[in-house]
Amino acid sequence: MSASLKLAGIKRGLKLSVLALVRALGGFALARRLTRDQARILCYHGFAYRDEHRFVPQLFMHPDTFRQRVQQILASGFTVVSLAELVHRLERQESLRNVLVITVDDGWTGFARFAWPLLQQQQWPCTLYLTTWYAEKERPVLNVLRRYLRWRGVALTAEQHDNGTEYQALRVASAAATLDLSCADGELFRLSTLAQVQALARSAPALDIQLHTHRHRLPIDAALLADELTQNRARIEIATGRVAEHFCYPSGEYSADHLPLLRAFGVRSATTTRLGLVSTATDPMQLPRILDGENLHPLELAAELSGFSACLRRFWPRPKPTTYPAEPAQRAP
Repeated sequence: MSASLKLAGIKRGLKLSVLALVRALGGFALARRLTRDQARILCYHGFAYRDEHRFVPQLFMHPDTFRQRVQQILASGFTVVSLAELVHRLERQESLRNVLVITVDDGWTGFARFAWPLLQQQQWPCTLYLTTWYAEKERPVLNVLRRYLRWRGVALTAEQHDNGTEYQALRVASAAATLDLSCADGELFRLSTLAQVQALARSAPALDIQLHTHRHRLPIDAALLADELTQNRARIEIATGRVAEHFCYPSGEYSADHLPLLRAFGVRSATTTRLGLVSTATDPMQLPRILDGENLHPLELAAELSGFSACLRRFWPRPKPTTYPAEPAQRAP
């Protein structure tokens, strides 16, 4: 183990020890009381069929870990409401006391297989922000697949500009390395197809499928942004038969210039990857969330849910807003 990894492990252990002490001394309980009128929005991404949670633990979570998360959320005593309900309360300046919302980004196939059945067991609503280009093309998200193959030690040729050619090259490389990419839902690193989304929406009224752009990118040019949103919205509304009016910034990256453009497009709310809690003063177009992943220890999640971490950040703010670099930008051919 390198010295830097060893140091990181020591720092992590120290952090967890401090959090355990704070919780034992009642710090989490106090923070929960102080932040009781602020809502929590949880953010998840993909769920692993094999070792994806070790490949990018910020992006993929093992199903067993998510099962434990459901129990942790259940024990925390929050009232889980839909994102639409939260936005409704914000718009009317109504109480957010004890409210928690669950969101999932992108639309990876593992959500429908592993996570949604667990949420259904609790009768919890959930918002799935769906990016639609790869869902429509029915092939893996190729830049994530390329990174995964490199992580697994597979020899790769130079990246191909054409999406179809790149896909075939990656398949050839994985086959040459005898690395099987198949999984219970076809192939690793795929998003749910539009037909699967349609079936899911029809069978699950508590699942709200919303906007995440067509190609997982957010141009500042008004015409290009309108094209991204128009294509994304059309496919989602056809698949679900419901209005798509809530949005998630791809990778959490946006500027103030995007806000009026989104409002003009009829977007009522937008979630970020900025860590924080939601108060009645929060702009619905800049909703902070709690980012949960395989990399987060249950004690760290408890600190976030209690509001302790949010209180701590008020006194020791991060130097810049949190972004989510692990998410893929999706390039058309």
